[in-house]
Amino acid sequence: MTKRKSELSLFNIFMCLSVVFVHVLSWTITEMDRDSVQYIFMLVPWRLLQFVVQGFIFLSAVKLFSSKRETNYESFLVGRYKKIVLPYVLWVIIYYAYFIWTYGYTFSFAKLGEYLLFGTICSHFYFIVIIMQFYLNLPLFKWVFSKINAAWLAAASVLLTALFKQLVFFQYDDRVLPAYLCYFVIGAAVGKNYDSVKAAVRKRFGFIAVLFALAAFADAFLTYRAQVHGETFRFIETVHIIYCISAIFFFFGLFLLFEKKELPSFLAVVDRSSYLIYLCHVLFIYMANALAPRFGITGMAASLLFRFVFAFGATLIFSMGYTALTEKFKNGKQIKGAV
Repeated sequence: MTKRKSELSLFNIFMCLSVVFVHVLSWTITEMDRDSVQYIFMLVPWRLLQFVVQGFIFLSAVKLFSSKRETNYESFLVGRYKKIVLPYVLWVIIYYAYFIWTYGYTFSFAKLGEYLLFGTICSHFYFIVIIMQFYLNLPLFKWVFSKINAAWLAAASVLLTALFKQLVFFQYDDRVLPAYLCYFVIGAAVGKNYDSVKAAVRKRFGFIAVLFALAAFADAFLTYRAQVHGETFRFIETVHIIYCISAIFFFFGLFLLFEKKELPSFLAVVDRSSYLIYLCHVLFIYMANALAPRFGITGMAASLLFRFVFAFGATLIFSMGYTALTEKFKNGKQIKGAV
């Protein structure tokens, strides 16, 4: 097993748990009175944690481009197919079966194909559709990085992503490569220059923290004005891009404080379970929503607390348990094979 960088593992864990938190909050936020103070207190963390998909894309590129091993493209795709695509297909089918059983969905092969191709059966699956586009185009990205300066590529990618988000609108514009280009390119640039970027982030962390605070305020304020007062800001997507980039580097800088430190075994298992946590957690939120009324839990605050405890508890127990069992089984097979 390849040794993981502790700072990247902690970043991965933080984003993994944050995405569960965002989706737990989503059900409550949609039911709340938008004029209430409570709505603002829920809206702000909900919005400010919405850099995690961008962070996952960044982190994936960092790992790919910081690796010193030669990558055989065919072997890489086979590995991504086994580790990313097959679990994704399985969980789309599981969600579909649950929705048929619980909500009366009608089975259709055409609909299943649509769910698989566009990741539309549940909101969080769009990430898999996006990241596979980057994996499929990995040779192109590596070739471009071999020809052009990484800093220039990163700057150009931010401009291209901002232009795409501001000017291009169609049904699936939130799950195509250009909408997230800058996060992968910036991650690749960081990966190619990992040691020097770490030093730069440490040296300029004060500036990064100030930029993060200002961008967070701007993003939260514009979101509040849009959601509560119905105002429209054409540049809100560009502000959100700036916020996402600043948040990625801010938390990257924070987790660098733990570089080369051994993770507690619990966190190490959470890290290795992160993809399964991502895939399954929304199903447990649906289950929590279905179970709450049966237990007489109907109030908004009580429902939120129940959803939070059930979704986090069930997701972590299931995902970590599955990871621990499969790793034990694989290790057992390896020991038997070596005897």
